[in-house]
Amino acid sequence: MNSDKNDLTPSEKINAQNEIDQMKLELDGATFFSADDAPPEMIAQFLKNIKNFEGNKDVPLITVLEHLGNPTLPTDLNKDSDEISILLASIHKLCEEKGLNIIKPDHLTEYGIYRFMMDDIMPHQFQSPLPGMTFVLDYDDFHKDSIFYLEKTAQAMVESIVDLKRPFDEDLLSETCRTVKDQIQKAQVIKSIAAFHDKYSEIIPISFSLFEKESEQGAIFQTFGVAWEGILNSSGKKESFRGMGICQLSLTDRRWLVEGVSFSGFDL
Repeated sequence: MNSDKNDLTPSEKINAQNEIDQMKLELDGATFFSADDAPPEMIAQFLKNIKNFEGNKDVPLITVLEHLGNPTLPTDLNKDSDEISILLASIHKLCEEKGLNIIKPDHLTEYGIYRFMMDDIMPHQFQSPLPGMTFVLDYDDFHKDSIFYLEKTAQAMVESIVDLKRPFDEDLLSETCRTVKDQIQKAQVIKSIAAFHDKYSEIIPISFSLFEKESEQGAIFQTFGVAWEGILNSSGKKESFRGMGICQLSLTDRRWLVEGVSFSGFDL
């Protein structure tokens, strides 16, 4: 059978070249994935964009504002200004045309998004995306105050408490915390967690699941389910705990900090 490359169909030729290009990129350290039913022409263009991007690394950085063509944007609008909605729509359209995808969080007001665009996005330096490519800028890469980081902080707090292998992460705590009834200082919480750790020779985390959030007077209450087991230092007996818990968090300097936490087998 004649296996000459000229006997391949146009689609087969593109597939063969795609496989070669993909192999070269993977040898250079790239990780590549495509759907089985993706058109070979689309994959070829994508691989071409990646190669062009790799060859574009020595291009000087520019600001997003420069990439957008230095449009004149008001930087001092009042938070009640009617112009904010119009301005944001205009910026969104311009970014779309210039290959930028700005991921914004749900928790910000329009004024908050406007300030994010003016203060963080416009002066941000990057390499301009090549034609046909999209460059993503995510709010979570700039600030830690979205719901994603709230949930991450609540989970990190519980995991740090039920972990004897590493020191408790004190940076998760607010300077002022709360028990069910009283206001206490961060040092008291650390002391309470140390006493909890001293009870056990081993703690075995089993599961953790996030549930609903509630807001009250500037604080967020994140509920969760948790299961863990501990081997008592005093007797060697195993204790098992499964149930619901709650973590109180507040936003301080655009970062979520824990003010209180309670779950099955643990209370401040």
